[in-house]
Amino acid sequence: MSFKNHCGPRARRTKRPSGPIDLTCLIKKAEEYDDHYLEVMTHSVELYSDRSDEIIEEFLSKKNRAAFHLTNPHSKRIWLVELLNEFLADHRQRAGSKWREAECDDVAFALVTLTHKGWVCSEKNIQFDLVRAKQKVRNALAGTNFIGNFDVALYTNEDWTTEGIKGKLVSFHCHAVVWGRNRTQLDRLRKYIRPRFEPILGNDNGAHFAALETVGDAAAALAYMPKLPFLGYRTEVNESGKKTQKNTPKVTFQSRWHLLNELMKHSLFDFSLSGGAGTHILRAARNRCKKKHKPREVHSRGILNLRRPITTARRHGQAATL
Repeated sequence: MSFKNHCGPRARRTKRPSGPIDLTCLIKKAEEYDDHYLEVMTHSVELYSDRSDEIIEEFLSKKNRAAFHLTNPHSKRIWLVELLNEFLADHRQRAGSKWREAECDDVAFALVTLTHKGWVCSEKNIQFDLVRAKQKVRNALAGTNFIGNFDVALYTNEDWTTEGIKGKLVSFHCHAVVWGRNRTQLDRLRKYIRPRFEPILGNDNGAHFAALETVGDAAAALAYMPKLPFLGYRTEVNESGKKTQKNTPKVTFQSRWHLLNELMKHSLFDFSLSGGAGTHILRAARNRCKKKHKPREVHSRGILNLRRPITTARRHGQAATL
């Protein structure tokens, strides 16, 4: 999914939306992506843990979806349905019965992506202060309506050293759907927050805005934000000498295991944040998830960072990629 239109004060919408928003289609696309994630992460656990069955059951299984672990795609599917329904219900309530027609005149949406050098680390020594990162985003977006979600990207051809330990570059970053009265308001916000985020990999800035023309586009962006790390990224240098990046599924199973070990420490709700009108939407969606789905008891015995002894077969498997 790509959002390329940059928002600015002169941006105009060329057509009015019509018809219902197809949430089923948005959710189906997210589920197809999550199925690929589940396959490769399950194999990573089987390769690198001597307690793979326990980890898979607790952190990746449908049976334990009500625990809402960040790593569980089955939990994410429940969350996505509630979040999208709450977002659209709130918008309809504010805009009235003619909400599809009113949206072009009364509200402007943008997808904001925030990267920061302080959120970068080595895959072999992941150091990320989620609490401080969330506060940094809240400070930058203070006074606006937004729903955000942190994400993680691994770059397969970029290295980074954290506290003397070198590995592939891991970049935590934040996506947020932001909305306001008009595009001018969002453009002022873009200019205000850009200096707050230190860019990486030769980018000009760490705050990117993409215009979302309709509430349907905003819903699609919300469905995109909590994606699980199936794809990695690879940087390339274009003709003008500037680095660009492309998605790649070719991430080693060992790298996937490093990411999973870090993400298993968090609940699905830990990585989300909000402000303004988004706070009520996020809280309502979270409460509905917890009310409808009660977690079962799982007796864990410290399953993080465990590895099986290296065998000839596993040594061959470690070099494999998908």
